[in-house]
Amino acid sequence: MNYLRPVIGRVNLTNCVHSYAKPPRTLITGGLGQLGTALATRLREKYGRDSVILTDVKKPSHKVYSEGPYAYINILNYYEIESMVVNEGIDWIVNYSALLSAAAEANVSVAMDINMKGFENVLNVAKAHDLRVFCPSTIGAFGPTSPRKKTPDLTIQRPKTVYGVTKVYMELLGEVSSSAFIYGNVVLLICEVVKVFVCVSACVSVCVSACVSVCVSTCKHNIS
Repeated sequence: MNYLRPVIGRVNLTNCVHSYAKPPRTLITGGLGQLGTALATRLREKYGRDSVILTDVKKPSHKVYSEGPYAYINILNYYEIESMVVNEGIDWIVNYSALLSAAAEANVSVAMDINMKGFENVLNVAKAHDLRVFCPSTIGAFGPTSPRKKTPDLTIQRPKTVYGVTKVYMELLGEVSSSAFIYGNVVLLICEVVKVFVCVSACVSVCVSACVSVCVSTCKHNIS
C-alpha cells in the first residue's frame, strides 16, 4: 500500500521538485512529546544539529538542551511564531502543539484554542512567509459511524471527543487552505499517513521523519 498518495489528488508528489539549495531549517512546536523529540533527532541527523529548533511552553530537560536549539513558543501568540520564523530563517513548521484526549475533555475551551486557533496561527505565518507545514491528525478524528475495516481516506468523520472534533477541523482547514493558498495536500496528506501509524509508537518517529522529509521538502507548492 502506498501511504504517500495524495488524499484529494490536487498535487502529484512524484512530479514535484526539490527547491532547497541548502538544508532546510525546521521549527517544531509542541516539541517535548515523544514525536517531537524523536523527529528532531532524525532531522538533525539528516540536516545538521542547528537546523532544527525544538519549541514548547515547558522547561525541557538538560538532555534536550544539549541535543540542539530549544526555545519557548506559545502558538496562541501569532507574533511569537512569526518572530522565530523571521529571526531564525525557518523553512518548515512541524506543528505538534495540541491538548490531547482526556485533557481536552476536561478543558474544552483551552483545547479549542490550542488545537484550532494555534493551527490557524501556524497556517497564517506560513502563508505570510512562504513556508511548508506538517501537522498530524489522529485516529480520534474518526467516530463510531466511520467504516472500521479498510477505512478509506475520505469517509464519514463524526468523532465523539473534543480532541477528535478539533482534528477534523484541522484537516478540513488544511484542505480549504490547499485551494485558497495553492497549498497542495501536504497538511491533509500527512494527517492520513499518521493515522495509519498512530498506534504503533515504534513506527511513528520513523514514518513521520520519512514523511516530513519526503512530502514537505519535495512538494513545490507553498501556502503563498
